[in-house]
Amino acid sequence: MKVSFIACFFFLFSYTALSTGAKVRITPDGSEAEIEEFPYQILITLQGNPLCGGSLISDLHVLTAAHCVYKIVADPYGDIGDVKILVGSKYLGGGQSYNVRRISHHKDYIDETIDTPYFIPNDVAVIQLESRVTLSPQVQPISLPSGEIDASTPVVVTGYGSTVYAGQPSMVLRKLYTYTISLDECRAQHPKIILDSSICTDRFKYDELYQTYGGTCSGDSGGPLVDINKKMIIGVVSGGYGGCDSPYANVFARVSHFLPYIYSETSYYTLHPYEPSEHPSITNIFYRYVNEK
Repeated sequence: MKVSFIACFFFLFSYTALSTGAKVRITPDGSEAEIEEFPYQILITLQGNPLCGGSLISDLHVLTAAHCVYKIVADPYGDIGDVKILVGSKYLGGGQSYNVRRISHHKDYIDETIDTPYFIPNDVAVIQLESRVTLSPQVQPISLPSGEIDASTPVVVTGYGSTVYAGQPSMVLRKLYTYTISLDECRAQHPKIILDSSICTDRFKYDELYQTYGGTCSGDSGGPLVDINKKMIIGVVSGGYGGCDSPYANVFARVSHFLPYIYSETSYYTLHPYEPSEHPSITNIFYRYVNEK
């Protein structure tokens, strides 16, 4: 994967969350992955087109990036019937498809179209499915973190993102092993302020001749950063600085920081999906109609 400062896939349909500051791809040095290795990896599609990655955190909930769903949630006439969650396949567009019941994002997310000194703050969102996924060796949720991790911790990131800047998405799931770096080191590489609610990973040089670096890129947004043993999700792909092959650190939303929001969405609002919360949300029209009656 590489990471370009363009968030989500590059498709230019109405709701796609293009982020001018977000790197998001797993570059050519990222190797092909089997879905059994990463059974929590999902793909979000909109009107049949790839939108973003995400992670199953239960058999009913997906964790992704706020910039992936911000425009969908913000549309007062929005209908999430065109949003689907694909699970259980290493191939882009493959696997089982599930409808969406509710989408929310963190209330303090600031869209990149708004001038702010901060780098994509509070970039997390939760999607609730209409029905529970069927679990199998290819479909399994990943655990939320129970604590913090240190700098220099080995991690792995996965996604279907492009392998070249502004290129087509990868037709297969790809993985990239790297390690976390300190926030001080990360902040020294970025022109915008990196908050404590972020976590960063190193981008290593994979081509000495062309001075290109490995990381995430267009299409990897919202996807999982997990511990080396694939037991716990640590971060959500948010973005970076420079092109997909730039040397600047990749930036992720730090999942441990957002546990109160995530637990709220996966508990109370699972039983009451149509009720408004302090976090912006949109519910499937069917559920809104039933509630209004």
